[in-house]
Amino acid sequence: MTETNPQVAVDEHFDRRSDYWRDVYGGDSAESLAYRERMETALAWVDQLNLPAGASALDVGCGAGLMTVELAARGMRVSACDSSPEMVRQAQQTAEARGLAATVQFVRADAGELPFRSASTGLVVALGLIPWLPEPQRAVNEMARVVEPGGWLILTADNALRLNVLTDPSENQLLAPLRPVYRALERWRRHGAHATARYYRHRPSQVRQMLRAAGFQPKLEATVGFGPFTFMGRHLLSDKRSVALTRRLEALAERHPRLRRHGWHFLVSAQRVGERSG
Repeated sequence: MTETNPQVAVDEHFDRRSDYWRDVYGGDSAESLAYRERMETALAWVDQLNLPAGASALDVGCGAGLMTVELAARGMRVSACDSSPEMVRQAQQTAEARGLAATVQFVRADAGELPFRSASTGLVVALGLIPWLPEPQRAVNEMARVVEPGGWLILTADNALRLNVLTDPSENQLLAPLRPVYRALERWRRHGAHATARYYRHRPSQVRQMLRAAGFQPKLEATVGFGPFTFMGRHLLSDKRSVALTRRLEALAERHPRLRRHGWHFLVSAQRVGERSG
């Protein structure tokens, strides 16, 4: 039996589920809430950079283009890429709906081989990209190549320390040898035999190591969201109760910062080492 190329499997996964990735940000679930908070945090960090009018930005793994259009709406010259042709199409439609299609360059491209000149952009954003890459360091190196010295990368990872790693036996490290089998069965159950895409979780320390190896210096870090609230991979609560529990945990994390390290998504803003030319 021939093993599916990991990137082909990921592209097929996103092609099949492109409507989900377009609609999830507007949903009522704890997952939707986490995605919205992730993007809002990233945009707040972008705004803090005070980039000049017309600054160049690159959205890698642009998905349905929601971050892309927010960058374009801020007056940036945006390029957006994704390896899934269906996601590129969705992103173009999102930009057209916002009246911003003429200001964005859309490209189908692999994050590990970006078709952009070295040191050609001041900002790269990569939300939700790293969890789907079997070789994330390769992509981080490419993003470092295209960012000008002194430029910025805002990147997210699926936190390997997130809460359900502690509460769900199927996520427990002691069961790690059985996890690939369990997840393969779950993918088969949910999406059929062709759903072979894998996703990866990373500890914040691993993300920092990747960034520093590529020549970035982490400056800001955060986690957002809590959950998913599962047992043996199955959701325990309704969307309404999941959101309520998330809100309670968010409030608790304000008083007990150690809880924050168990958030769902890990975000980091990092600066490219070196001085800007000119």
